[in-house]
Amino acid sequence: MEKTDQENYSAAKIMGMMMLWALQIALAAFFLLAGVVKVAGAEQITRNFREWGYGDGFRIFVGILESLGGLGLLFPFFCAVSGLILMVLMGGAFYTHLAAGEGFATASPALVLALLLAVLVYFRRGPLMPPARGPVKRVVDILSRLAAKVRGGGT
Repeated sequence: MEKTDQENYSAAKIMGMMMLWALQIALAAFFLLAGVVKVAGAEQITRNFREWGYGDGFRIFVGILESLGGLGLLFPFFCAVSGLILMVLMGGAFYTHLAAGEGFATASPALVLALLLAVLVYFRRGPLMPPARGPVKRVVDILSRLAAKVRGGGT
């Protein structure tokens, strides 16, 4: 017996939600661990922050933001805002690695994390996030039409 379009759409929607939760949990675990390690003052982390010209206070501040951001990713209501804050941190990490002359290979994980967070922010935006406007709205509309075509229901 062949599935109907509605059943296929429902299964795809459930699979998408499961993948989104898996991404949320993985990123939350990563940022919680990274934050705790920074706050705890692991020797290598402390040394890195000092070599980059940052003090212990900044290291602890970043660690607290990463830990709280990781926790926030686990709650859909706070997910988008936490993701945005973590994206800013990853932008800072990317810049810091490049400015320290460590090269793109060392800096690129921060960029990848920022992109994964952007996906999460997009799909978990909600009451704390304003609706898309201007160029962002156009991009969202284009992506929505493209997704509708892929699903076979669109103009």
